[in-house]
Amino acid sequence: MNSKTIKLWWGYSRRVLRWILPIVVLYFVIKKIDLIQLKQNFEKTNPSLFFLGLSLSPFLVIIGAFRWRSLLSLSHKCKIPLSFVFQHYWTGLALGFFVPASLGWDAYRVYVSGRRFGNYTMNMAIIIVEKIAALLTCMSIIVILYPLTTVVVHSKAEKIFYFANILLIVTLFFIAGLFILFRSRVLARMVSKVEIYSAKTLKKIASRLKIKNKAKITPVSIQEIIKSFVNPTIISIIILSFGIQFVSAVKSQIFFSALGYDLPFIVNLLLAPTFYFIFLLPISFGSLGIREGVYIVLYGLFGVPAEIALLVSFFNLFGMLLNNAIGGLVMLFAAEDNVLKAVK
Repeated sequence: MNSKTIKLWWGYSRRVLRWILPIVVLYFVIKKIDLIQLKQNFEKTNPSLFFLGLSLSPFLVIIGAFRWRSLLSLSHKCKIPLSFVFQHYWTGLALGFFVPASLGWDAYRVYVSGRRFGNYTMNMAIIIVEKIAALLTCMSIIVILYPLTTVVVHSKAEKIFYFANILLIVTLFFIAGLFILFRSRVLARMVSKVEIYSAKTLKKIASRLKIKNKAKITPVSIQEIIKSFVNPTIISIIILSFGIQFVSAVKSQIFFSALGYDLPFIVNLLLAPTFYFIFLLPISFGSLGIREGVYIVLYGLFGVPAEIALLVSFFNLFGMLLNNAIGGLVMLFAAEDNVLKAVK
């Protein structure tokens, strides 16, 4: 069996797994759940608190759009229209729902920002900086908050804390190591090869997407990425990244209150970044199936009944679908606006 055949089979197996795994997880979730208790908990849901929590969902997209705008402004050194970031951040969210993790969302943002402002490679670097900043923020939240949490009832919860510590340290050493790379000629050559390889990869993607201005695709400058982390603007990026996790935690806290379940806010703030990383994994479309199982397992570590955790998962899913619906409306109105301009 040659390498091409292996790649084809591997690609096919991944696609099949993304459909089968969520179904398998949902099967075990249903077996674990007391459906009568689930129905009773749902019936006593406070509608006012539910809709209040649901109304916070769009704020997650708004904060994310401002974070993207800050990075675009820093890199392109120009004022980025709010209309541009809101339209395409929401549009990318709606389109990216059909692609595992946030890969489709990120690819769309690289494409539209490259088409508008030029230099597709720089726009890919912006997404990389955004992800690293989010990683540092989320790991810091877990590392700082876990020792303050007094409601842990399962020893497995400690593994999240230890993993966050390791990941935070590795990330910081990675960034520091990149700084050192540029002082070594040998290592600098290795970095240069990585940058050239990234450009070749982007050009192949550009060919498939039929992007005409391929000349604007240059090697990804790792040095420019590092410089972003010593720029004062990175502070606002970190703050906005924290804001996303904070709003997510508040939203879940309101949903728990809607169900009449008392859970310390610190638990939601601790688990918000954990969910963020798990749902970034390209396992299923929109994390469906995986989301429900993860909520039950992680909240179960803090003594939350499976039925309550599952309902909070559903409520957060409704929030995600609300944002996707808004993204669909943005796409619709943007298309109508383009038609009107063409007619005029």
